Amino acid sequence: MSVKLTYLLVTFCLFVANAITVSSLDLLGPYILDPGYAELNSALDKDSVVDFVSLILPFPFVFLLIFLHAIPVIRSSGPAHLLPDRIRRRIINSPLHLSIFGSSGWLLGYILFQIIAYVRGYRLPLGYLLQNSIQFLVLLAITFVVGYYLIEFLIRRYAIPRIVPDGKISEIGGVRHITIRGRMLILYLAVVLIPVLVLYRVLIVLNAGGDNIHGKDISTALNIMAFVLLLVGFLITMLKAGSLNDPILDMQQISSRIAQKDYEARVHVVSTDEIGNLGERMNEMAEGLAERERIRDVFGKVVDPGVRDLLISGELKLGGERKQATVLFTDLQGFTALSESRDPEEVVGLLNDYFRDMTQCIRAHGGMVNKFIGDAIMAVFGAPIPSNDHAGQAVAAAAEMLALDSRYHGVTLTTRIGIHTGSLLAGNIGSDERMEYTVMGDTVNTASRLESACKNLKLKLLVSESTVQRLPANLREDLGLKPVAKVRLKGKKEPVSVFTVSPSVAQETSQ
Repeated sequence: MSVKLTYLLVTFCLFVANAITVSSLDLLGPYILDPGYAELNSALDKDSVVDFVSLILPFPFVFLLIFLHAIPVIRSSGPAHLLPDRIRRRIINSPLHLSIFGSSGWLLGYILFQIIAYVRGYRLPLGYLLQNSIQFLVLLAITFVVGYYLIEFLIRRYAIPRIVPDGKISEIGGVRHITIRGRMLILYLAVVLIPVLVLYRVLIVLNAGGDNIHGKDISTALNIMAFVLLLVGFLITMLKAGSLNDPILDMQQISSRIAQKDYEARVHVVSTDEIGNLGERMNEMAEGLAERERIRDVFGKVVDPGVRDLLISGELKLGGERKQATVLFTDLQGFTALSESRDPEEVVGLLNDYFRDMTQCIRAHGGMVNKFIGDAIMAVFGAPIPSNDHAGQAVAAAAEMLALDSRYHGVTLTTRIGIHTGSLLAGNIGSDERMEYTVMGDTVNTASRLESACKNLKLKLLVSESTVQRLPANLREDLGLKPVAKVRLKGKKEPVSVFTVSPSVAQETSQ
């Protein structure tokens, strides 16, 4: 249902509310006025001028107000959610404003009744004026309450979800915020105060024993009164129950979806009371969680997911700690020459695809990609998340990396890998404003030097003796590890014993 059609139905609700009130007047009116004023009341009822001025003349004015209120909404154009704030504010405030307009006819009628009765020469006793005031007050209250809840139901169900689809009603300036307490006071007016006033007057009138038009037929009076009040009370109670129950059920369902990490779920905010405010806060919470998840996802692409989770949990502080771990370094053979012969965009695309596959191998075996250095990768096994088999994980990852298809964008890439196990310092390096998780120490330098030594030895993989000593016997056999002549590494005084895998895993290659 469109917003304009909804608003047309809203104006029709005011006709309904006044029709119910007129019917209530016809049914209950004779029981409200004291029998002693029956003759005066009959004379006033038969006076067409008094009847026209007090009961007919006010309502064209009332519906003119309603029409003027509705014109900007009816004439508005464009998508409902893009309507100007002044139009959306008018629609959201319409339950209160239109119900006041719709019931104001009875207040105006009461004022005009006093004036025209005086002009026409009627001298109304104080008791009659008091009873007449109660009668008009009851009629005004019935019109206001019925109109308010009917209009609120339509606006809440069909208009607000379209004009404020994001539920951020509080961001529209000038919206009337009626609290739950205020709404319950209106409900109290409908189901308690009005019935009590009517019942009080009916019992007073019937107890007087005068000659009202129904005589002493208290049964008929109570049946009529009960029918009217029960009908109106049931209608109002059901509308009010829906305005409370539906949003709460919606929030219950949305909270369950958010608990299952569906952060795109949103509460349909359709009111300006505390429940609507709570719905807005839930939506803000969901947006915050969605934003946190996006940041977490992006953060996990900047640093390794394992480091990300530890940083978020607060377990990684500025500084470092000693760990036994295995470091893996890779480099691409002949990449400098390749870069010079191709466009930068093509080189970046090639590297991204290559890094994606290498990263998957490293993470699949429990490793952490610490950083990319040009075309090189530095990975760590056993830090920051401890592992008893970090050496085996590193060598298994290396074997899988070497076994991958090495063609990317039609280019054959040759990977060289160096692996070393030992003590290192792992932690956050930097300042309180900017820090980076990394590993440092001789273990890191040795792994880097082993990768560089692959070039001179024309091998794809070199594993230090300290790593091999920590490998399970079955993994050594599966990989066919074999020793290579001791290698003198840059910065090392003594040669280092190194191993490589069997040719079936990593074929020797020329530079």
